[in-house]
Amino acid sequence: MGSVARWCVRRRGIVLVGWLVLLIGLFAINTAAKPAFSDKFQLPNTPSTRALNLLEKDFKSASGASDQIVFHARSGTLLDPVVKAQVDNIVDQAAKVPHVGSVASPFGPQGASQLSADHTVAFATVQWDVQGQDLPKPDVTQLIDTAQRGAGGHGC
Repeated sequence: MGSVARWCVRRRGIVLVGWLVLLIGLFAINTAAKPAFSDKFQLPNTPSTRALNLLEKDFKSASGASDQIVFHARSGTLLDPVVKAQVDNIVDQAAKVPHVGSVASPFGPQGASQLSADHTVAFATVQWDVQGQDLPKPDVTQLIDTAQRGAGGHGC
């Protein structure tokens, strides 16, 4: 081992060039062999894929991604009539965004689980009709803008 080290020290220029050539060669091989980037993830014929295909076929509105809009009362509670009307308006506007299949209001039938015990925080569940990777960015931006614009009101 000592003789190899002495040889490398005496010929350090050759060793440095050799390492650089090797590094560039490995980088070139990696670049040439690497497949094109794809954001499509598929596992055909797995139970989860079959379940997703069934949902897309028979329950389109439940087959996509989901998000939440969180509401917080600045004063009082979300059950105050003015604040509740504001939340309802945001939920109605969110339901009109393209690719939104449904929006579960915190005041709907399942609302008890979406409203905090002190009624100051709640969330609405937004169900998209497509998977997250297939969502057009403008639709996501429109939903965010809708929630933020609505938050500029009186109570939340």
